[in-house]
Amino acid sequence: MENASKALIIAGAILLSILLISLGIMVYNNAKGTINNANLDQETIQTSNEKITQYAGIGVSATQVNALMTAINANNGTNPKARITVTVKGLNPGTHYSGTYTPPSETSAGSVGYTFASGYTYNVTYTIATKTEKATTQGYVNAVTVELHK
Repeated sequence: MENASKALIIAGAILLSILLISLGIMVYNNAKGTINNANLDQETIQTSNEKITQYAGIGVSATQVNALMTAINANNGTNPKARITVTVKGLNPGTHYSGTYTPPSETSAGSVGYTFASGYTYNVTYTIATKTEKATTQGYVNAVTVELHK
């Protein structure tokens, strides 16, 4: 009887050990998934930003700026949490560019209908959303400025 009692205690200890090990593995797998999602979010932001930032610079051609406007329209239509606004500085409508612009809003993607004139070069800059803005846009490009290159 005494041996049977010891055997039951040992069997219980083994089952409890297996339970604790299984619980540890489950916690590890859940934490690993969270870390992988954080890395995936950063990669998504970086990929989205590269579609815009590749056009930034000094002395950018009209063809590249027009391609940037197309990329911004595509981004605003497919990525509602990271819509991009466009600002044009020091440019004359009809001379340096034509078309219209409707800024994006909470309910609208907006529309960049600008076409920039060839024969000029432009300076293109962008800003990245910070922590003080909406948390969902943090890290994404949120504004692009186009100026005449002098």
